[in-house]
This record gives sequence, structure tokens and C-alpha cells, in this order.
Amino acid sequence: SQVGTGVTNALIKARKAVDKDLDDEIDDIPVVSTSIAYGIYMAVSSNLRYQILSGVIEQRMLEPVLHKHKLLLSALCFAVRTGNTFLGSLLWVDYARMVGVQKAEEEI
Repeated sequence: SQVGTGVTNALIKARKAVDKDLDDEIDDIPVVSTSIAYGIYMAVSSNLRYQILSGVIEQRMLEPVLHKHKLLLSALCFAVRTGNTFLGSLLWVDYARMVGVQKAEEEI
């Protein structure tokens, strides 16, 4: 997270150097607070979602029903994990706005 935020800040500075009109429109991203917020998010939300997905949905629900149909089981696991990734992205944006490390569209 710190590397990505640092690279984003470097790109913002480079763009501001090229286009002087952007100075007031774009703010640097706070590296430390964003990293802390992302760490907390990963420890709580991502971990909890993965434990439910792997332990409950895949092992307790899908595997017993589809243990003889490995291709279908793999396809469903792929779909559920892809959905989990999408959900995680949506939840991260809401969480980042809630804790103040990302501005809402109307504030930009």
C-alpha cells in the first residue's frame, strides 16, 4: 500500500509539473494514514470474507454437493472468489471514504 500510494503521489507531482492548472484540483494522498487504514481493512474485512468463503461456502457447502463434479466445483469456486474480490473493492472504497483517506466524488 505504501509503494502504491508513493507511486501515485509521484505521478500526481509529475502531472502537476506538466499541467499547472491542476495545482488546486489534485491533492497528495496521505501515505501513512492510507497504509494504516488499508492494513486494518485487510486484517478485518478481507480476512473475514476469505475465512467465510473458504471455510463455509467452499468446504461446507459446495464441496459436499459437488465433490464428484470437479470442473463445476472449480468453476463455482472461481466465480465466488471473483465476486469476493469485486465485493472487497467496493467495501474498500466505502471504508476509505468513511475513515477519510479518500474523498467522495462530490468533494472532488
